[in-house]
Amino acid sequence: MRRARTVPRYRLVSLGRFPAMVGGGRTRVVGEVYEVDGATLERLDRLEGHPGFYRRRQVELDDGRSAIAYLLSPAQAAG
Repeated sequence: MRRARTVPRYRLVSLGRFPAMVGGGRTRVVGEVYEVDGATLERLDRLEGHPGFYRRRQVELDDGRSAIAYLLSPAQAAG
């Protein structure tokens, strides 16, 4: 695990009991990055509702690396 921060192209929204990251903002989102195997990624996809609710996307980090994150679409965040 390592701490990471995105480039300022995202925003966080509240879904009540949990937050969601949305593309198209101007915020640097701070979080943690984990290395997982394929089976764990499949379990995470089910937990996050990918691709029906959250969508797994590659995001750019401020150190030049990238990571996979689960994002909500702007339309879903608005509704």
